[in-house]
Amino acid sequence: STHIPDLRRAVALGAPDYFVCNFAALGGLSKTLKFIAACEAMGKGFWCYSNDLGIMTSAYLHVVAATPWVTEASQSLFRWQIGDVIKDGPFRQTGNTVRVPEGNGLGVELDPAAMKRWAGHFAEHGPMGHFSDPNNPARYRRLPLN
Repeated sequence: STHIPDLRRAVALGAPDYFVCNFAALGGLSKTLKFIAACEAMGKGFWCYSNDLGIMTSAYLHVVAATPWVTEASQSLFRWQIGDVIKDGPFRQTGNTVRVPEGNGLGVELDPAAMKRWAGHFAEHGPMGHFSDPNNPARYRRLPLN
């Protein structure tokens, strides 16, 4: 997972076999493409982190479609998403696949009403977290969440 994507250390230790990374943690699209190329050169696999909003998910889909070294399916946590800031809402799987968006840029459009709604939600409630304890905001709940 995205914690410390240290390729040199991974090669020296012989683990992990794959990196699961967030493009922002790697420094954006160009640095991600360089990281994937370095993973290929060192024989380390790569797939994309999940549970980001549609803008980042669209970037993941485009990079994976354009990068032959990424051969494993990335995880998908779309079922957890209750909303998004892109038109047509969160991405959904059909037949166990997600289509690469077409169109200008990353192929998605922002939904101004959704942006306003989710910005307001963030301002009022702070970041969303499945493990936050609503009865004690300074603590996190343990699994299982009952």
